[in-house]
Amino acid sequence: YPGAPEICDDGVVQDCDSTEAEAEAACASDFGAPLSEADVFLYGEAGGHAGLSVACAGDTNGDGTDEVLVAVHRYDNGQTDEGAVFLYAGGYLPDGDGDGVADAIDLCPAAADPEQLDLDEDGVGNACDIPLLAADGDVVYGGSVQLVVSGLGVGEEVQLHGAIGAGGAGPCPVDLGGLCLDVGAGGALLGVATADATGVATLLVNVPSFVVADGEYVVQAAVPRGAAGAASVASELLDVQKLLDWDGDGMRDVIEVAIGTDPSLADTDGDGLIDSFELRPHYDPLSADGDGDGVDDDADLCLAGDDNLDVDGDGVPDACDVCPADADATQTDTDGDGLGDVCEGTVLVAAGTREANQAHASVGDVVASAGDVNGDGYDDVIVGAPEYDDTRTDEGAAAVYLGGPGGVAATTVWAALGHQADAWFGAAVASAGDVNGDGYDDVIVGIPYWNGGQNDEGAAKIYLGSASGPVSPAAWTVEGDVADDRYGWQVDSAGDVNGDGYDDVVVASRYGSSDGLTERGRADVYLGGPAGPSTTPAWSFAGEMAYAGLGAGAAGVGDVNDDGYDDLVVGEPGWDDTSGEVTVANLGRVLLFAGSATGLSEQPMWVYVGDDDYTGIGYRVSPAGDVNGDGYQDFMSAYDRFSNGEADEGGVRVWLGSPIGPVMPPRLLQGNQFEAYMGRGLDAAGDVNGDGYDDVIVGAERYSHGQNLEGAAFLFLGSASGLHTAEAWIGESNQVATGYDYYCDCYTNLARYGNAVAGAGDFDGDGYDDVIVGAYQYDGGQRDEGRVYFYRGQMP
Repeated sequence: YPGAPEICDDGVVQDCDSTEAEAEAACASDFGAPLSEADVFLYGEAGGHAGLSVACAGDTNGDGTDEVLVAVHRYDNGQTDEGAVFLYAGGYLPDGDGDGVADAIDLCPAAADPEQLDLDEDGVGNACDIPLLAADGDVVYGGSVQLVVSGLGVGEEVQLHGAIGAGGAGPCPVDLGGLCLDVGAGGALLGVATADATGVATLLVNVPSFVVADGEYVVQAAVPRGAAGAASVASELLDVQKLLDWDGDGMRDVIEVAIGTDPSLADTDGDGLIDSFELRPHYDPLSADGDGDGVDDDADLCLAGDDNLDVDGDGVPDACDVCPADADATQTDTDGDGLGDVCEGTVLVAAGTREANQAHASVGDVVASAGDVNGDGYDDVIVGAPEYDDTRTDEGAAAVYLGGPGGVAATTVWAALGHQADAWFGAAVASAGDVNGDGYDDVIVGIPYWNGGQNDEGAAKIYLGSASGPVSPAAWTVEGDVADDRYGWQVDSAGDVNGDGYDDVVVASRYGSSDGLTERGRADVYLGGPAGPSTTPAWSFAGEMAYAGLGAGAAGVGDVNDDGYDDLVVGEPGWDDTSGEVTVANLGRVLLFAGSATGLSEQPMWVYVGDDDYTGIGYRVSPAGDVNGDGYQDFMSAYDRFSNGEADEGGVRVWLGSPIGPVMPPRLLQGNQFEAYMGRGLDAAGDVNGDGYDDVIVGAERYSHGQNLEGAAFLFLGSASGLHTAEAWIGESNQVATGYDYYCDCYTNLARYGNAVAGAGDFDGDGYDDVIVGAYQYDGGQRDEGRVYFYRGQMP
C-alpha cells in the first residue's frame, strides 16, 4: 500500500510493516491518536506472510467504522501460494461502563470514570479502588501517620490493618470474604474508624521503629459488608516504606541517597546509620552518648552499656563481655551461643532436687513459678504430681516450695490433693498472678479428670496467697460442665488483659466439644477483681474444626505490642488446612489475641499457620520475655514432631514483639537429633545471666547426651538481635533408658527429663533468675516417682 501514513511510531512505513504471519490493525481514524500498543491482533496461517500489506478499506457497510484489508500473499487454499486478501469489518471497542474509555485501556472498566483518576498510582482507577487508602504526609520510623480512607458510605466503619513481612501469602486477620494482607506476617488490627458525611474516615496510627531486614510495612483498609462479610471490600495495600522520611528533611527515603537514609542499604539495628558506616551495633548518630554511660560514642569501648563495669578486669566492659566473670581478652565464642569458650556451660548451677518418694507419683510432670505467694521478696515454685496417691489412686497433688536466701526450701509450705480417684489434680499448675490485688501472688491448679456431675468434665481451682503462703481450701473453682471435656488441661495467668490492675487467668481444654465438633477445644479467660475472678468467663474462644485441639497450649505472654494491655496466645495443634484440593492435616496454628480496655479481642489479631503436616504447631505456647531488650514482650510455640533433617527432632518458633504485633519471620530453635521431641517443655527463663536480655529454656524429653534417651533441657540466651540459636547450657537426667518393650514399641523406664521446664523467677534473691526442670518418670528410690531439678542463674 504505497504512501500509507506512518501511524505505528516504529519508523517503518505501513505498506511493509510486517513480514511475519501477523497483522496489526491500526488504521488512523477519528477515534483519536493511535495507541503505543495494538488493541487487536489478526493472525494468518503458518507461512502465509499475513500482513505484508495492509490497507484501510473505508466504511464499506455503513456502520460508522472503517474496515481493514489484509493481504496474505502466500495463502494456500487448494493451490500452493495462490494468495488471498481478507476484509475485516470494523467495530467499536467494548466500553462496558459507558464512560467513553475502551475497556482495554480503562483503569476501571467496571465503573464510569471518564477522568481516569488513580491517586495511589497502582494502575487501578479510584472508581474501582474503593475504599481508597492514602496517607496524609510523610512519616518517620517510630512516629505516626494519619491514614485516610475515602469512598465509604456515611457512617460506615472501616478496619485498618498493618503487617510487617517480606512477601508471600499470609493468614487473614479477620473474615473478610477472602481479602487479606498479602504479607508473610498476616496482619494486626491497628484500629477502626467511622466515615464522616463525605464518606471519608481517618485514623492516626503509629509507625514501627524497626522493620525486619529486606521486609516491608504495609497497611490495608477493609470494610465488612453483608452477612458474614459476603460483600466485604478491601483497599489495595499501601506500602508505608514508600512514605518514610527518616531524617525528616522533606525528601522521602525512596528517592534519597544519603548516609543513614538510603532504604536500599542495610541498617540491621535500625538506628538510622547504615551498617557500612557503623562503628558498633547500637551506635546512635543522633546522640553523643547512645548508651548513657557518660562516655562519648566515638570513644566508647562498649556501646551497649557502662564502660566502667568490668568485674573480671580483662579490659572488656561487662555489657559487651561474653564471659563477664572470667578474664577473657580474646572474647572467643566458638559456638556462637553468647557465652565465651572459657566460661562455657557455667551460666546455670545445680541447686538441689526434690522427689516424690512414692512409686508412679509423676512429680515434676508440670513445674512453674508460683510468683511470690507470701510477699517476702523471694520467688516461690509450684510442682504437680498428677498420679500421686494419698487415700485415692491417682487423685494427684500440687505443692509449693518457698524461695529464700539459701534457695528453695527443703519442705513444702503448702500442698493440696485431688480428693477423688483418677482426678489428676496437679496435671496443670501455674502462678495466677495477683487476682484480687492484695499484694500476694496466687496459684491455679488444673484437674482435667475431675467428675463434678459429668464424667471427666475437668475443673480448675485458685488458691490465694497470704503472709504464710497459699491458703486452703480453694477460693475459686470452675468446672467444665460437659462430659469428657477435661477442662483444666491447661491453666495459666493471662496477665492483666483489660488494664484494671487485677491479674486474670486462662483455663483451657484441648478436648472440649461443642456444636457437633468433637474435641475442637476451647479457652476461657476469667477477669480478676477485688473479690477474685468471676466464675463466668469474660472471654471464650473455641477451635475452628473437629479435633483441632485448641487450648493444648494457652498462656499470657505479656504486652506484645506495648499498648498497655497484656495479650494471650493459644495453640491449636490439630488444625487442618482445607483450603486446597488436598487437605493438609495437623499443620496447627498459633493465635494471638490482643488485650484492651474491654478485654481480649473476639478474633485473633494475628495467626500463624504451621509449615508441615502432622507437626502440630501450637502443642505448647509460652511467653519468652523480652529477649532482645526492645521493650516489647516476645513469645514462642513448639511443635514437638517437627522434622528438619532429623525425624521428630522437635522445634520452637520465637516471635519478637513490635508496635503492630509479632515480627516475621520467627526464629527457629530445633532439636537436631532423631526423635528428641524438643519443645515438650518450654518457658521464659527470665534473665539468668544478668545481661539485660531475657532468656528461654526448652526441654527435649528423649534427647540422648551421654546416656540413651535421658532427656535434656536447653538454655538459649537473649541478645540485642534476639535469641542465640546455639544453646548456652544443657541439663540432663543421667538416667539411661533401658527395658525396651517390643509390645508397646517403647522404653519402660524413660526419665522424661525436660518434659516440663519453667522459669522460676529469682528464688534465692541474688539478682539472677533461676529455672526448674521436671523429670516425671525418674527412678529414684521408687519407680517413676519423678524428680524436680532446681538451677540458679549467675554471671558466667
